[in-house]
Amino acid sequence: MASNSANNPSGQFHFNPETYLQNIRREVPDYDTVQDAILEGATSEVLERFLDLGAGTGETALRILDRYPQARVVLVEEQERMLPVLNARFKNFRASIAQSNFGDSFPEGPYCAVVSAFAVHHLKGIEKKALFSRIHTALREGGRWVFGDVFVPDKEEDRRTPIDTRYDHPSTTSDVCQWLEEVGFTVSIAWQKHDLAVIECVK
Repeated sequence: MASNSANNPSGQFHFNPETYLQNIRREVPDYDTVQDAILEGATSEVLERFLDLGAGTGETALRILDRYPQARVVLVEEQERMLPVLNARFKNFRASIAQSNFGDSFPEGPYCAVVSAFAVHHLKGIEKKALFSRIHTALREGGRWVFGDVFVPDKEEDRRTPIDTRYDHPSTTSDVCQWLEEVGFTVSIAWQKHDLAVIECVK
């Protein structure tokens, strides 16, 4: 997703921890609704250990830990400037933080849940399917993979979220659901509006 901020020449507000929440809430008015749907999908049972992919400033994981404060969390984030923010915000939790391009690798499971918010759309189609396969392997039986993101809508008038084609590669929900089913998930769309959706998967 794109930002035209003069303070962000890369065009990606994701890389600036100071302005991330302000900018994403402006460009994605349903940001908190998406986060709420991820929380509900990921925490429908006892949660002992979970993985947050593309953790950013940690908003998704903090919402889950507010409900399950004793859970262990592994946060994976590619951008180095986000790491001090994550270290500070999670110092009182059972957290480990890894700097990694989650499209390539992430710490081993098993996990009760894997979550992600507004990160998977940075991967191209073949990379998404490879990621889904790795997540399926990393989850325990019955584990949940829940993510919210921007997608290519069926109707042109539902395109609402600004994207930057250098960084953003959204797919249709039908393609994504097919790839998820092909790697072994049971898939449902937990929430959807315009070009946004939250997809809930069970191993």
